[in-house]
Amino acid sequence: MAVTSATDAAAVANSKALKSSRSLADSFDNFLTLLTAQLTNQDPLSPMDTNQFTQQLVAFTEVEQSVNTNANLEDLISLIQQNELAGAVGYIGKEIQAPGDKAPLEGGKAKWSYTLDAEAKEVTLKILDKDGKSVFTKTGETGKATHDFTWDGKNNSGVAQPEGLYTLSVAAKNKDGESVDVTTTMYGLADGILTEQGVNMLDIGGVKIPLSSILTARDAAATTSTQG
Repeated sequence: MAVTSATDAAAVANSKALKSSRSLADSFDNFLTLLTAQLTNQDPLSPMDTNQFTQQLVAFTEVEQSVNTNANLEDLISLIQQNELAGAVGYIGKEIQAPGDKAPLEGGKAKWSYTLDAEAKEVTLKILDKDGKSVFTKTGETGKATHDFTWDGKNNSGVAQPEGLYTLSVAAKNKDGESVDVTTTMYGLADGILTEQGVNMLDIGGVKIPLSSILTARDAAATTSTQG
């Protein structure tokens, strides 16, 4: 089981807030140095306008408050991400359904579902390998509905294909020869969790699925292995 902690993303966020805070502190020190020099060397007969540097001090204070607010928000986001990541451990070993046309071939099975927006006259299902080469073709169901399709990992000659990621391509046409819109979802066992650019994801045989994209999750023992 591969687990990548959200603390890496949190460290990056915190470092940004820390850099902003340090930059602000350096600028404020420089401002005070210049202000002290100006006050020391000012013309007693024409003193400086106090309103000007008072406004500058107020501006620095507002920026400092903004930086502190951002740091607190980053800490809160980091905490939420870590809690979400910890909860995602429960998905490990479960069969996940998510939008997409790529699915892993594992244990002699790769599974998808496809939904036709309208009744079709003909539907062609193609399985493509990682190089985009067709390794299996068959006709599919044509009803306006969602159809499950499980591939047994063999090409049209009955030769077993190597495990890895495969793509389901669905071409559907109606009685007038016009294309019918199709959406596909993939299935696969979650075998890892990770965080990329602040987004928590499941690793499903090499497919990275954001937790927010999960449609269903169920015990692997409840799945079937018949070819659709």
